Amino acid sequence: MTSLPGTTLVTCLFDLANRERSHDRRSGAQYIEAAEKSVFGLDCDLVVFADPEWVEPITAARVGRGLAARTRVIGVALEDLRSYALLDAITRARIEHPLQNGNPAKDTPLYTLLQWAKFELIARVAADAIPTGHLGWIDIGLSSIPYAGEDPFTAPSDRVRLLMLRPFFASELSREGYFCRIWSHLAGGDIGGAVENMAGVAARFDELARATLANGFAASDEQLL
Repeated sequence: MTSLPGTTLVTCLFDLANRERSHDRRSGAQYIEAAEKSVFGLDCDLVVFADPEWVEPITAARVGRGLAARTRVIGVALEDLRSYALLDAITRARIEHPLQNGNPAKDTPLYTLLQWAKFELIARVAADAIPTGHLGWIDIGLSSIPYAGEDPFTAPSDRVRLLMLRPFFASELSREGYFCRIWSHLAGGDIGGAVENMAGVAARFDELARATLANGFAASDEQLL
């Protein structure tokens, strides 16, 4: 069991496969299975937002590891999040400006909405009176943290840190059509920092996502980060 003192992690489980009637996505049950091998075993304060039907199995998984006191599972439908109101606009933007190298089975408007919603959830937890100084996001299906050195959870920093897959340059960020491609510069599966800094990133992400959407682009979380 990995111990992460002083860190609160946030994650979520919303079953997109069921909503999209897709066989190309992992089901909610498959995400639970993946989390059993990793996320559920993290000895930290864990806040999980999940479809109501998944509250009981998530809670049971943490209780079985003796981590009930460090666990808060919040039953809420994806459709009840504030971000969900953006789905129609995201859909229209993807029709107007599709991802040129996107995966049609994965990079759907609903998946993009979920990427944005996780920053809404980070902001919700940051606004609570939580006892730790560091806050992080971890994707519930993340089986491992692919860091060669210190990761943002076991060696938390006040500055927000996340995984850079490859370096990027200002000329790339200003390129025409930047929001029409996935560039694989960054990964948003695990992010950590001081509570106030994570709150700042979440607020800035929401601001930028909405401004970009107003200009007709539904950017991925990687592009916005």
